[in-house]
Amino acid sequence: MLTRTVVEDDDVSLHSAVKDNYAKAWKCAETVATHLQKQYQRSLTTEEIMFLAIHIERVRKEGR
Repeated sequence: MLTRTVVEDDDVSLHSAVKDNYAKAWKCAETVATHLQKQYQRSLTTEEIMFLAIHIERVRKEGR
């Protein structure tokens, strides 16, 4: 995002698995993506949203 280079990965099964298994984290990551779009006019790719969701889930679980 910062360097504006995009690496696309068409592994839809991985995206689906993260979205299904980490639904709350995925929703949070989508909210972050929406904020970044509105505030900085930068769109996140599905891969970037997935990356955020994985790390949000990790932090969420550590907070228990």
